Amino acid sequence: MEGKEVRRILTENKINLSWLSEQLGLTPQAFSSRLNARDFKKSYLLEITQLLNQDIFGIGVADSQNRQPIIDIRVCAGNG
Repeated sequence: MEGKEVRRILTENKINLSWLSEQLGLTPQAFSSRLNARDFKKSYLLEITQLLNQDIFGIGVADSQNRQPIIDIRVCAGNG
């Protein structure tokens, strides 16, 4: 996803870019630089999704929560 598309989505969802940059711990200039990038990193999308607690980019809930699957395996070691 390109930075300009990310900017468009944030603007359409009425996300204040100055507020968001502050929440991300970035200067407005650094955040603007990210948004001007041709390739907006998926890790940045995940960070924003987690911060907003909603998936406005359509990257999937499982990805946005960065969860590992739970596997039910019962194991016994030694004399059971």
